[in-house]
Amino acid sequence: LVAIVAVVLVPAFFEELLFRGVLLSGLRRRYGDGWAVVVSAVLFGIVHLESAAVAYATLAGLLFGWVRLRTGSLFATIVMHGAVNAVPLLLPSTVLPIRGFNVVTEEVYHLGPWLFLITLASSTLGVWLLCRHGEEV
Repeated sequence: LVAIVAVVLVPAFFEELLFRGVLLSGLRRRYGDGWAVVVSAVLFGIVHLESAAVAYATLAGLLFGWVRLRTGSLFATIVMHGAVNAVPLLLPSTVLPIRGFNVVTEEVYHLGPWLFLITLASSTLGVWLLCRHGEEV
């Protein structure tokens, strides 16, 4: 349950509120749909830090941004994001071993205190931004 909350629900909810809610909406008003999707996707990728994660998060950000604009629904992108985040937890290690998710090793363990602190900080930032801007997302 802790893994599902920390890896699936909280990041999907708050990252979508921040990147496809506040950021995409603000960029869209100022620069138009295309630039807003690209810039928000690149920033979404960059915050994932590790090079492979930056690449796939940027691609996911492009898709999520497009879905947000096409459907007008932030809920749709939250569900999609949560589903993507759930794959490493739900995928059996016999199918595809993913260190730190379905294979726990001493070197990599994603559910430690750093994940908690990062989740807490990003959640707090997301709520603060939403309150500060007072926009409907």
